[in-house]
Amino acid sequence: MKSSITELFSHAVEKSFHGEHGLPSVFLERPKNKEHGDYALNIAMVLASKLKKNPREIAKTIIENVVDEDNIIKELGIAGPGFINITLSERYWQGILTNIYEAGERYGEGTIGNNEKVNIEFVSANPTGPLHVGHGRGAAVGDALARVLSAAGFDVTREYYWNDAGSQIRNLGVSINYRVREKRGIDSKGIPFPDYGYQGDYVEKVALTLIDESLLDFDKVGFLSDDELVDSSNPLALSSGFAASKILKSRIMGTLKSFGGIVFDVEQSEKELHEIGEVASAIDYLDKKGLIKVEAGAKWFKSSDFGDEKDRVVVKEDGSLTYLAADIAYHKKKLDGGFDRIIDVWGADHHGYIPRVKGAIEAMGSDPGKFDVLLIQMVTLTREGKPVPMSKRSGSFVTLNEVIEEVGSDAARFFFLMRRYDSQLEFDLELAKKSTADNPVFYVQYMHARICSILGHAKEASLEIPSPASVNLALLLEAEEIDIIKQLAAYPEVVEGSALSMEPHRLTIYLTNLAIAFHSYYNKTRIVVDDKELSRARLFMVCGVKTVVKNALALLGISAPEKM
Repeated sequence: MKSSITELFSHAVEKSFHGEHGLPSVFLERPKNKEHGDYALNIAMVLASKLKKNPREIAKTIIENVVDEDNIIKELGIAGPGFINITLSERYWQGILTNIYEAGERYGEGTIGNNEKVNIEFVSANPTGPLHVGHGRGAAVGDALARVLSAAGFDVTREYYWNDAGSQIRNLGVSINYRVREKRGIDSKGIPFPDYGYQGDYVEKVALTLIDESLLDFDKVGFLSDDELVDSSNPLALSSGFAASKILKSRIMGTLKSFGGIVFDVEQSEKELHEIGEVASAIDYLDKKGLIKVEAGAKWFKSSDFGDEKDRVVVKEDGSLTYLAADIAYHKKKLDGGFDRIIDVWGADHHGYIPRVKGAIEAMGSDPGKFDVLLIQMVTLTREGKPVPMSKRSGSFVTLNEVIEEVGSDAARFFFLMRRYDSQLEFDLELAKKSTADNPVFYVQYMHARICSILGHAKEASLEIPSPASVNLALLLEAEEIDIIKQLAAYPEVVEGSALSMEPHRLTIYLTNLAIAFHSYYNKTRIVVDDKELSRARLFMVCGVKTVVKNALALLGISAPEKM
């Protein structure tokens, strides 16, 4: 498609200026103004300085040397200082439908990724509580990006990093022990629930699970004493925390699986990195390179040597390791895994952490440019424009499960992906449930369901879905038909652009615009008419729309319903 046009003009440039060395590549652009054609080239202006010629004259020469044996070009023109405007023939656009038919569910896939190995880590919520809506947006973005990158030809590994070591696990253990005492009727003697403890009814539920399923034998190991109850460094608190986090890990993964079938190829435990010595090994590695200094009894990574605003502690005075120490080891393991690119999806509040991790990557001898971070901005939940109050059931936030239960996985994912990930998002729960054109996900999914209905009615009228060999696509001449086909032809470019820019939200914009065009066409035009040949051509076209809609929704992790 687009590549064939690029090749056509590349040959024209070579023929026009045969003998010239270092001719630039030809790049097609889509003009913002449709009156300027389907594509535009600025190659004449790029060549002007090299050839010392007027760009309009260069453009004229290139046009004269275009050999269009397949008659795909309808019109060529020169605009402004030397742009070559290209209008393609109806025959070319009609042929796109055959390409879609033949490619089927693979239509839109590409090879620009060249099978490069990409590691994308996303969600990675602490196993100390349920996922909230912020995690939901990160999950939708990370999973959709992984799907888009795979479709564009990258070799993608999805990874989840469990922060299952350190104070948060001990704090969870103290919280669990406190609730276990309550459930067993043991008096806490006036000791209040600790300020750093984890709130919410899920803590009580996990405590009950530990008791009922005997996952931790409190009668054998004993409860925390009154003094130990609020000491998060106590070994029993730690064991209770690990037992509780095991339950929460299972629940987190269950939520993600129900959220469009999110699964991970790799789950990395921070606790494991410590246990097998990889964290200490990474610090030793940097120390041997002269990148660790000792001050006030602590060890510091010289991150300021690599663009960070100051050096960072990796080993505290008491010998305990910081989160950064574990993160250095974690990213070293990724680098050792031979990944060409590493993408981390973080919350926006972690922006200050990027320079130190980039610095660590550079310090370990790798290109920091191969490391990217997507910072996910906040989500504000509303009902018809009014803010949703905090959840009473979960203590301090609205859980992702609550959102999925109310609006469904499809609507939640679409809404999370409607805006670029680094812009704040307002999620209207009531709008997400509406079965009207005002609801963007309904509007898009209804396009697929409507086409299924059209095809069903056609079958009842004894009109089978035609094959390319049995349909006259030359009958598709209506302006709206050509416009829809042009949008279908753009889909592979959208997938490629989404992958290269790491912006999966482009697909929701694409689908919304396609839905507007298709529903408008349907409301004005009968698909099945008395002219059977014309009916077959239009049915072939709507089949192309159906394929593209289903493929695009699949990349977003959203279903394509046949009935609504």
